[in-house]
Amino acid sequence: MCTSNIAARLQARAVNLHAPGVVSSAHAKDILMAEPEVCAHFDLLRCCTKLLFGVTQLEGPTLLVQAGFMTQQEIQNYIDLGAVGFASDHFFDSGGTIIRTEFDDRHITLAVEDLRNVPERLCLGAQKLAAITGMLRAELANILIVDMTTAKGLVDWL
Repeated sequence: MCTSNIAARLQARAVNLHAPGVVSSAHAKDILMAEPEVCAHFDLLRCCTKLLFGVTQLEGPTLLVQAGFMTQQEIQNYIDLGAVGFASDHFFDSGGTIIRTEFDDRHITLAVEDLRNVPERLCLGAQKLAAITGMLRAELANILIVDMTTAKGLVDWL
């Protein structure tokens, strides 16, 4: 409902995928991604002109675990590889390198190359300097919306 409400206020269209975000195996992902309805969904996403998303830091409590999307061990696997954040379905380190684990082989998401082709990629973030910096360096967003405190912190951080 949240995406629909935001889209309505922006006179935009919300596109929700009615499928699991994570499946049990890479093989299951391949099968699901070949389904005509799922293919059509991702074809539509590749034609988007705007994306709106948030950024999550991995240290401390995270909605990824609290919402049951991932286990703490799956998050720890990314942290062990140097990941500092998660945005628009991708993990990244402080230098902007996309970090992958076997979890990505089961995660139903738009490829990072396709994401970067969307002309306007808006990210909302606050008080997550390491994650925001890594996300910007990964070029996942080209428009950042933050509060003044975070903006000042980013100037100092960069």
